[in-house]
Amino acid sequence: MKRDKKEKDVEVNLAILGVIKSAAEPMLHRLDSLLEDHYTGSANYSNIDLMALLEFRASTQILNVMIEEYLDMGDVSKEDKIPMPFEHFTLIATTSKTIESAYRSLIGNVPLWTH
Repeated sequence: MKRDKKEKDVEVNLAILGVIKSAAEPMLHRLDSLLEDHYTGSANYSNIDLMALLEFRASTQILNVMIEEYLDMGDVSKEDKIPMPFEHFTLIATTSKTIESAYRSLIGNVPLWTH
């Protein structure tokens, strides 16, 4: 369901949100796998590494949930633009930046970048 544009809203192209979501999905799977390894005892991470892992996981999940809600409001193939509250736009930008920095990080001796 589309929402009406308010004064402080930002017009966002749904196709761009789709690209951001697709770029974040491999990271979500990688982080989930590392967390599973930690909690099943296959890997043992320091508290610092575990906190970084949880931070990256939380940011990735927040981004996915927010973008999914907006993608449900229109049609990506038609390049629909939707109004987004500035606060949501800022949160998506911030979590995207966190995920981008995660791709350049190591958790223990495990690099998070993917091929």
